[in-house]
Amino acid sequence: MESKKNVLVLTGTRAEYGLLKSSMEAIDRHDRLTLSVVATGMHLSPQHGMTVSEIRDDGFTIDREVLMLLEGDTGTAMAKSLGIGTASMAEAFESLNPDILLLLGDRDEALAGALAAAHMNILIAHIYGGDSMDGAVIDDSIR
Repeated sequence: MESKKNVLVLTGTRAEYGLLKSSMEAIDRHDRLTLSVVATGMHLSPQHGMTVSEIRDDGFTIDREVLMLLEGDTGTAMAKSLGIGTASMAEAFESLNPDILLLLGDRDEALAGALAAAHMNILIAHIYGGDSMDGAVIDDSIR
């Protein structure tokens, strides 16, 4: 029998978790797949409601929490957060050993995960790049 494939779902916000939840449930139910979950970004922020608890309340296990948000919304703070996130994602991915990384959206959390996974030769499934937005400074270039 073929071994199960480990699908790692990375989630950083309540909004994108809501879109990922049905996929996470399907992966979890699938006979040949194993679900791993990494929570990061606003999920781990008291300022944003510590929404990581909502994921747990829905019955999912959080395999790793990756802290990456620095205070401030300057370009420097965002770039440093991305660097911390990328390094920390690499450590999480190394220990969880995913076959594929499922990402959604266009935020820094997804970009950090994609950068780490690409350098570690982990397959990436990216869905929904986000909507273009007038006045968005960095969002459109990340998309």
